[in-house]
Amino acid sequence: MRLSGWYIDGYGIFHDYEMRDLRDGLTIFLGPNEAGKSTLLNFVSGVLFGFPQRRGQGPLYPPLHGGRHGGRLFLECPDGEAVVVARETGDRKMLRITLPGGEEGTEDDLRRFVGYVDAALYRTIFAFDLHDLHSFETLKAEGIRDRIFSAGIAGAGASARQVIEALKERQAALLRPRARALITELLDAVIETQEKAAAARAAASEYPVLAAREDAAAVEIAGLAKAREEAEEMRRGAQALVDLWPLWRERAEAEAELDRLEPVEHFPDDAAARMAAVRAEVRSAVERREKLVAERSAKEARVRELESRR
Repeated sequence: MRLSGWYIDGYGIFHDYEMRDLRDGLTIFLGPNEAGKSTLLNFVSGVLFGFPQRRGQGPLYPPLHGGRHGGRLFLECPDGEAVVVARETGDRKMLRITLPGGEEGTEDDLRRFVGYVDAALYRTIFAFDLHDLHSFETLKAEGIRDRIFSAGIAGAGASARQVIEALKERQAALLRPRARALITELLDAVIETQEKAAAARAAASEYPVLAAREDAAAVEIAGLAKAREEAEEMRRGAQALVDLWPLWRERAEAEAELDRLEPVEHFPDDAAARMAAVRAEVRSAVERREKLVAERSAKEARVRELESRR
Protein backbone atom coordinates (compact mmCIF):
# COMPACT_ATOMS: atom_id res chain seq x y z
CA MET A 1 0.00 0.00 0.00
CA ARG A 2 1.44 3.41 -1.00
CA LEU A 3 0.26 7.01 -1.14
CA SER A 4 -0.55 8.00 -4.72
CA GLY A 5 -2.16 11.42 -4.15
CA TRP A 6 -4.51 13.62 -2.17
CA TYR A 7 -7.23 16.24 -2.39
CA ILE A 8 -7.39 19.00 0.26
CA ASP A 9 -10.72 20.76 0.53
CA GLY A 10 -9.59 23.12 3.27
CA TYR A 11 -6.60 22.76 5.58
CA GLY A 12 -4.33 25.64 6.59
CA ILE A 13 -3.22 27.55 3.51
CA PHE A 14 -4.51 24.82 1.16
CA HIS A 15 -7.92 24.97 -0.49
CA ASP A 16 -9.18 22.85 -3.38
CA TYR A 17 -5.66 21.47 -3.81
CA GLU A 18 -5.22 18.11 -5.54
CA MET A 19 -2.18 16.00 -6.35
CA ARG A 20 -2.52 12.67 -8.17
CA ASP A 21 -0.36 9.91 -9.64
CA LEU A 22 2.70 10.25 -7.42
CA ARG A 23 5.47 8.05 -8.76
CA ASP A 24 6.98 5.09 -6.96
CA GLY A 25 10.08 5.69 -4.92
CA LEU A 26 11.22 8.83 -3.16
CA THR A 27 9.21 12.04 -3.68
CA ILE A 28 10.74 15.34 -2.46
CA PHE A 29 8.71 18.50 -1.82
CA LEU A 30 10.82 21.66 -1.92
CA GLY A 31 9.62 25.10 -0.86
CA PRO A 32 10.44 28.13 1.28
CA ASN A 33 9.31 28.64 4.84
CA GLU A 34 5.51 28.81 5.26
CA ALA A 35 5.05 27.09 1.89
CA GLY A 36 2.93 24.41 3.56
CA LYS A 37 5.31 21.44 3.88
CA SER A 38 4.51 20.84 7.56
CA THR A 39 0.83 21.53 6.85
CA LEU A 40 0.81 18.84 4.18
CA LEU A 41 2.63 16.44 6.53
CA ASN A 42 0.01 16.98 9.24
CA PHE A 43 -2.83 16.68 6.73
CA VAL A 44 -1.70 13.22 5.64
CA SER A 45 -1.29 12.14 9.27
CA GLY A 46 -4.69 13.61 10.17
CA VAL A 47 -6.56 11.78 7.42
CA LEU A 48 -4.94 8.49 8.35
CA PHE A 49 -5.18 8.71 12.15
CA GLY A 50 -7.56 11.59 12.96
CA PHE A 51 -7.24 15.35 13.25
CA PRO A 52 -6.72 17.11 16.60
CA GLN A 53 -10.08 18.24 18.00
CA ARG A 54 -8.86 20.97 20.35
CA ARG A 55 -5.77 22.98 21.16
CA GLY A 56 -3.12 21.13 23.11
CA GLN A 57 -3.48 18.00 21.02
CA GLY A 58 -1.52 19.48 18.12
CA PRO A 59 -1.83 22.20 15.47
CA LEU A 60 -5.41 22.53 14.18
CA TYR A 61 -4.68 24.15 10.79
CA PRO A 62 -8.11 25.73 10.22
CA PRO A 63 -8.92 26.41 6.53
CA LEU A 64 -7.68 29.95 5.88
CA HIS A 65 -9.06 30.20 2.33
CA GLY A 66 -12.37 28.40 2.72
CA GLY A 67 -13.52 24.87 2.13
CA ARG A 68 -14.52 22.06 4.46
CA HIS A 69 -11.88 21.32 7.08
CA GLY A 70 -10.37 18.11 5.70
CA GLY A 71 -9.95 16.14 2.51
CA ARG A 72 -9.03 12.71 1.20
CA LEU A 73 -6.04 10.52 0.40
CA PHE A 74 -5.64 8.17 -2.55
CA LEU A 75 -3.91 4.89 -1.69
CA GLU A 76 -2.75 2.31 -4.21
CA CYS A 77 -2.81 -1.43 -3.43
CA PRO A 78 -0.01 -3.74 -4.62
CA ASP A 79 -2.33 -5.00 -7.38
CA GLY A 80 -2.92 -1.44 -8.62
CA GLU A 81 -6.44 -1.06 -7.17
CA ALA A 82 -7.25 2.29 -5.51
CA VAL A 83 -8.55 2.99 -2.00
CA VAL A 84 -9.90 6.42 -1.02
CA VAL A 85 -9.73 7.59 2.60
CA ALA A 86 -11.68 10.78 3.39
CA ARG A 87 -11.89 12.54 6.75
CA GLU A 88 -13.19 15.87 8.05
CA THR A 89 -12.72 17.59 11.38
CA GLY A 90 -15.48 18.86 13.65
CA ASP A 91 -17.94 17.32 16.02
CA ARG A 92 -19.02 14.59 13.59
CA LYS A 93 -15.45 13.32 12.98
CA MET A 94 -16.44 12.09 9.57
CA LEU A 95 -14.42 9.17 8.13
CA ARG A 96 -15.28 7.51 4.82
CA ILE A 97 -13.32 4.67 3.23
CA THR A 98 -14.05 3.53 -0.32
CA LEU A 99 -12.66 0.11 -1.23
CA PRO A 100 -11.54 -0.89 -4.76
CA GLY A 101 -14.90 -2.42 -5.65
CA GLY A 102 -16.77 0.69 -4.52
CA GLU A 103 -17.86 -0.85 -1.23
CA GLU A 104 -17.71 1.16 1.98
CA GLY A 105 -14.80 0.21 4.24
CA THR A 106 -14.32 0.38 8.00
CA GLU A 107 -11.64 1.59 10.39
CA ASP A 108 -10.41 -2.01 10.61
CA ASP A 109 -9.77 -1.91 6.86
CA LEU A 110 -7.81 1.32 7.27
CA ARG A 111 -5.66 -0.17 10.05
CA ARG A 112 -4.96 -3.14 7.80
CA PHE A 113 -3.98 -0.87 4.91
CA VAL A 114 -1.42 1.03 7.02
CA GLY A 115 0.04 -2.20 8.42
CA TYR A 116 -1.47 -1.67 11.89
CA VAL A 117 0.83 1.29 12.46
CA ASP A 118 -0.52 3.70 15.08
CA ALA A 119 -0.20 7.49 15.07
CA ALA A 120 2.77 7.51 17.47
CA LEU A 121 4.80 5.04 15.41
CA TYR A 122 3.90 6.90 12.23
CA ARG A 123 5.11 10.22 13.69
CA THR A 124 8.28 8.61 14.99
CA ILE A 125 9.38 6.70 11.89
CA PHE A 126 7.57 8.06 8.84
CA ALA A 127 6.46 11.64 9.55
CA PHE A 128 8.85 13.39 11.95
CA ASP A 129 9.30 17.13 11.46
CA LEU A 130 12.04 19.64 12.36
CA HIS A 131 11.00 19.63 16.01
CA ASP A 132 11.42 15.84 16.12
CA LEU A 133 14.82 16.12 14.42
CA HIS A 134 15.90 18.70 17.00
CA SER A 135 15.05 16.23 19.78
CA PHE A 136 17.30 13.66 18.05
CA GLU A 137 20.33 15.99 18.32
CA THR A 138 20.73 15.20 22.03
CA LEU A 139 20.80 11.45 21.31
CA LYS A 140 23.85 9.45 20.45
CA ALA A 141 23.82 6.95 17.62
CA GLU A 142 22.96 4.18 20.09
CA GLY A 143 20.05 6.25 21.44
CA ILE A 144 18.68 6.81 17.95
CA ARG A 145 18.80 3.08 17.24
CA ASP A 146 17.06 2.46 20.55
CA ARG A 147 14.36 5.03 19.72
CA ILE A 148 13.66 3.50 16.29
CA PHE A 149 13.76 -0.08 17.64
CA SER A 150 11.43 0.87 20.48
CA ALA A 151 9.01 2.55 18.10
CA GLY A 152 8.83 -0.63 16.06
CA ILE A 153 7.90 -2.59 19.20
CA ALA A 154 5.78 -0.19 21.26
CA GLY A 155 4.51 2.11 18.53
CA ALA A 156 5.11 5.19 20.68
CA GLY A 157 8.84 5.87 20.54
CA ALA A 158 9.40 5.00 24.20
CA SER A 159 12.77 3.58 25.24
CA ALA A 160 12.96 -0.19 25.07
CA ARG A 161 15.29 -0.12 28.08
CA GLN A 162 12.57 1.59 30.10
CA VAL A 163 10.15 -1.15 29.12
CA ILE A 164 12.64 -3.85 30.08
CA GLU A 165 13.33 -2.20 33.46
CA ALA A 166 9.60 -1.96 34.15
CA LEU A 167 9.19 -5.66 33.31
CA LYS A 168 12.07 -6.53 35.66
CA GLU A 169 10.48 -4.54 38.48
CA ARG A 170 7.18 -6.29 37.90
CA GLN A 171 8.94 -9.68 37.91
CA ALA A 172 10.72 -8.90 41.19
CA ALA A 173 7.43 -7.82 42.77
CA LEU A 174 5.77 -11.08 41.77
CA LEU A 175 8.62 -13.17 43.18
CA ARG A 176 8.56 -11.59 46.62
CA PRO A 177 7.41 -13.88 49.47
CA ARG A 178 4.21 -11.92 49.93
CA ALA A 179 3.45 -12.16 46.25
CA ARG A 180 3.78 -15.94 46.06
CA ALA A 181 0.23 -16.30 47.38
CA LEU A 182 -0.95 -14.17 44.46
CA ILE A 183 0.95 -16.39 42.03
CA THR A 184 -0.67 -19.45 43.60
CA GLU A 185 -4.10 -17.88 43.22
CA LEU A 186 -3.36 -17.04 39.61
CA LEU A 187 -2.20 -20.61 38.92
CA ASP A 188 -5.35 -22.00 40.55
CA ALA A 189 -7.44 -19.64 38.44
CA VAL A 190 -5.57 -20.79 35.31
CA ILE A 191 -6.17 -24.47 36.18
CA GLU A 192 -9.85 -23.82 36.89
CA THR A 193 -10.20 -21.95 33.63
CA GLN A 194 -8.52 -24.78 31.74
CA GLU A 195 -10.91 -27.31 33.34
CA LYS A 196 -13.89 -25.17 32.39
CA ALA A 197 -12.55 -24.87 28.86
CA ALA A 198 -12.14 -28.67 28.65
CA ALA A 199 -15.72 -29.16 29.90
CA ALA A 200 -16.96 -26.62 27.37
CA ARG A 201 -15.10 -28.39 24.54
CA ALA A 202 -16.58 -31.73 25.63
CA ALA A 203 -20.06 -30.23 25.68
CA ALA A 204 -19.46 -28.65 22.29
CA SER A 205 -18.40 -32.03 20.84
CA GLU A 206 -21.87 -33.39 21.71
CA TYR A 207 -23.60 -30.63 19.80
CA PRO A 208 -23.93 -32.53 16.46
CA VAL A 209 -25.54 -35.51 18.24
CA LEU A 210 -27.95 -33.25 20.15
CA ALA A 211 -28.77 -31.32 16.98
CA ALA A 212 -29.56 -34.60 15.16
CA ARG A 213 -31.79 -35.68 18.05
CA GLU A 214 -33.57 -32.36 17.95
CA ASP A 215 -34.20 -32.69 14.21
CA ALA A 216 -35.54 -36.25 14.69
CA ALA A 217 -37.79 -35.08 17.53
CA ALA A 218 -39.11 -32.28 15.33
CA VAL A 219 -39.98 -34.80 12.58
CA GLU A 220 -41.70 -37.07 15.13
CA ILE A 221 -43.67 -34.15 16.56
CA ALA A 222 -44.84 -33.20 13.08
CA GLY A 223 -45.98 -36.80 12.43
CA LEU A 224 -47.85 -36.98 15.74
CA ALA A 225 -49.55 -33.65 15.03
CA LYS A 226 -50.75 -34.96 11.64
CA ALA A 227 -52.00 -38.20 13.22
CA ARG A 228 -53.83 -36.17 15.87
CA GLU A 229 -55.58 -34.11 13.19
CA GLU A 230 -56.65 -37.30 11.36
CA ALA A 231 -57.97 -38.85 14.60
CA GLU A 232 -59.88 -35.66 15.40
CA GLU A 233 -61.44 -35.74 11.93
CA MET A 234 -62.55 -39.37 12.49
CA ARG A 235 -63.98 -38.45 15.90
CA ARG A 236 -66.05 -35.63 14.41
CA GLY A 237 -67.42 -38.03 11.76
CA ALA A 238 -68.36 -40.63 14.37
CA GLN A 239 -70.06 -38.00 16.53
CA ALA A 240 -72.07 -36.84 13.54
CA LEU A 241 -73.27 -40.43 12.98
CA VAL A 242 -74.26 -40.73 16.65
CA ASP A 243 -76.22 -37.48 16.46
CA LEU A 244 -78.04 -38.65 13.32
CA TRP A 245 -78.90 -42.10 14.73
CA PRO A 246 -82.29 -41.10 16.30
CA LEU A 247 -83.43 -39.43 13.08
CA TRP A 248 -82.27 -42.40 11.02
CA ARG A 249 -84.13 -44.83 13.31
CA GLU A 250 -87.31 -42.73 13.20
CA ARG A 251 -87.08 -42.61 9.42
CA ALA A 252 -86.60 -46.39 9.26
CA GLU A 253 -89.64 -46.99 11.50
CA ALA A 254 -91.72 -44.61 9.37
CA GLU A 255 -90.68 -46.43 6.19
CA ALA A 256 -91.55 -49.82 7.82
CA GLU A 257 -94.97 -48.54 8.87
CA LEU A 258 -95.53 -47.12 5.40
CA ASP A 259 -94.72 -50.51 3.91
CA ARG A 260 -97.36 -52.13 6.13
CA LEU A 261 -100.13 -49.89 4.80
CA GLU A 262 -102.27 -51.06 1.96
CA PRO A 263 -101.69 -49.27 -1.32
CA VAL A 264 -104.18 -46.58 -2.26
CA GLU A 265 -105.70 -47.11 -5.66
CA HIS A 266 -107.26 -43.67 -5.99
CA PHE A 267 -105.89 -40.52 -4.33
CA PRO A 268 -108.60 -37.81 -3.99
CA ASP A 269 -108.07 -34.59 -5.88
CA ASP A 270 -108.84 -32.49 -2.78
CA ALA A 271 -106.60 -34.59 -0.55
CA ALA A 272 -104.27 -31.66 0.19
CA ALA A 273 -107.17 -29.41 1.19
CA ARG A 274 -108.75 -32.14 3.29
CA MET A 275 -105.38 -32.81 4.98
CA ALA A 276 -105.04 -29.11 5.74
CA ALA A 277 -108.57 -29.09 7.22
CA VAL A 278 -107.76 -32.12 9.35
CA ARG A 279 -104.60 -30.47 10.61
CA ALA A 280 -106.55 -27.32 11.44
CA GLU A 281 -109.14 -29.38 13.38
CA VAL A 282 -106.33 -31.15 15.22
CA ARG A 283 -104.74 -27.85 16.17
CA SER A 284 -108.11 -26.48 17.29
CA ALA A 285 -108.77 -29.58 19.36
CA VAL A 286 -105.33 -29.32 20.95
CA GLU A 287 -105.95 -25.67 21.77
CA ARG A 288 -109.37 -26.51 23.33
CA ARG A 289 -107.83 -29.30 25.35
CA GLU A 290 -105.09 -26.99 26.62
CA LYS A 291 -107.73 -24.39 27.52
CA LEU A 292 -109.84 -26.95 29.39
CA VAL A 293 -106.75 -28.18 31.25
CA ALA A 294 -105.92 -24.62 32.25
CA GLU A 295 -109.52 -23.97 33.44
CA ARG A 296 -109.51 -27.21 35.40
CA SER A 297 -106.22 -26.30 37.06
CA ALA A 298 -107.63 -22.89 37.99
CA LYS A 299 -110.77 -24.43 39.51
CA GLU A 300 -108.74 -26.93 41.50
CA ALA A 301 -106.56 -24.12 42.81
CA ARG A 302 -109.71 -22.16 43.77
CA VAL A 303 -111.15 -25.19 45.61
CA ARG A 304 -107.92 -25.67 47.54
CA GLU A 305 -107.96 -22.02 48.50
CA LEU A 306 -111.57 -22.20 49.79
CA GLU A 307 -110.82 -25.33 51.78
CA SER A 308 -107.83 -23.68 53.38
CA ARG A 309 -110.11 -20.81 54.63
CA ARG A 310 -112.46 -23.09 56.49
